[in-house]
Amino acid sequence: KQWYQRRVRGASFTNAGSNYPLRGGKHSLQEGGVRSVSFVNSPLLQKTGYTNTNLHHVTDWYATFQVLAGDHPEQVEKEQLEVDGLNIWDSISQNKSSGREEVLINMRTPEEISSEMDPRYANSLVDGHMTNFFVIRSGNWKLFSGTGYVFEGWTSWNLLEGLAGKEERESSGTKLYDLTSDPGEENDLSTEFPQIVQELLDKAPTYRENMRKIEARNKTHGGNVNREWHPWVKLPN
Repeated sequence: KQWYQRRVRGASFTNAGSNYPLRGGKHSLQEGGVRSVSFVNSPLLQKTGYTNTNLHHVTDWYATFQVLAGDHPEQVEKEQLEVDGLNIWDSISQNKSSGREEVLINMRTPEEISSEMDPRYANSLVDGHMTNFFVIRSGNWKLFSGTGYVFEGWTSWNLLEGLAGKEERESSGTKLYDLTSDPGEENDLSTEFPQIVQELLDKAPTYRENMRKIEARNKTHGGNVNREWHPWVKLPN
């Protein structure tokens, strides 16, 4: 309630928020920047009034809505684009396993810097802000490895909880966290569980091999209008 009263300006909110007790915020690779909450209200739910802690990814919504809408791409003769997400309806409606055990949070290598990128963003990469790192969650484990990733404290929006003041800083090396017991990512366990670290590091080559280059969304495509993204692909009449 205090946060609500302090952050409302007239009839609108300021563009920020608190993800306490999670660490980090918007743009960070920590839980405060990648974990979100949501709710589902539907007469189709077979189980209601519970908290779902299964691992889901934003790409799973498309695959789930596709099935709920009655679409069956496997029955279409025309070749379909590969879908990254999983159908998680049974996980949502019955609290069954989502079938997803891991999520690649982010990975970056110097070779990815492209002349097609927004120059401002590319320059920040060259300067080492995001140079060469691999961040992944698998089960309850989360691994940070590499150089140049940003490791944040709690943001100023957490002042009400008294945790602000830990400065944001670039970081390097390897960090391992057990998100079940340590969702705030405070206790680095990398030296205690070297075998877990190695198992997660061994996943990096496969992800790198399967990465695809995507078209950068920038102002040249007409998608950025008044700092808001709109559809930028021009379809034939």
